[in-house]
Amino acid sequence: MSYRGNSRAMTYVANAKKAVGSSIDTGYCLRYQRQWANIPSKYETASDSMRKTTLHKYDPKTTPVGAPIYWSIGAGNDKAGHIACYIGGGQVVTTDSPRGKVGIREVTELTKSWKMSEPFWGEHINDVRLIEKIPEPAKPKYPKDMTVTASLLNVRTGAGINNPIAKFSVDVTISGKKYKKGSLVQYPKGTIVTIYEEKNGWGRGIRGWMSLAYLK
Repeated sequence: MSYRGNSRAMTYVANAKKAVGSSIDTGYCLRYQRQWANIPSKYETASDSMRKTTLHKYDPKTTPVGAPIYWSIGAGNDKAGHIACYIGGGQVVTTDSPRGKVGIREVTELTKSWKMSEPFWGEHINDVRLIEKIPEPAKPKYPKDMTVTASLLNVRTGAGINNPIAKFSVDVTISGKKYKKGSLVQYPKGTIVTIYEEKNGWGRGIRGWMSLAYLK
């Protein structure tokens, strides 16, 4: 499963980058991070917000830009934890780096230097979603193997009953049954056919069109 930041996450990243170098009050990481994402106040600490979101193990290769990076234990064994804005390339915009300032740090380096817990990325800040799943691409409907349900199904040259029944151009064997060249293409019940496209209730097989009402 892949993930991406929504429009709020992009606002979060843009505002966080603008804040780099600015002076801030120390010890209020959640307050600044949520403000950059235009998220209202709700939880007191980063750990509180972390407990309420869906967490994923941090990996610079898969962590989406705009995700909040959470640490359950902050610098100095702080149980309030820490939160920072992931801007890609293994980097975050974080408060108090240096102290009283907003700075950009490597996630791994920040974790080690502050002696914090393992980093995770979350989908929310204060229950507000920033990260969403990327929908899986729709699987093509055809080609698809289907089974004849009629006692004998005519295969026609076009998509409609007014078209003539097709004829075999060569001798063939289909689902164990032999057909002679020039004979009508008519499949008995249980024959498996491959449908490549659909049109007005008819499906096109390799030798012509069949009514989908008699295929399953």
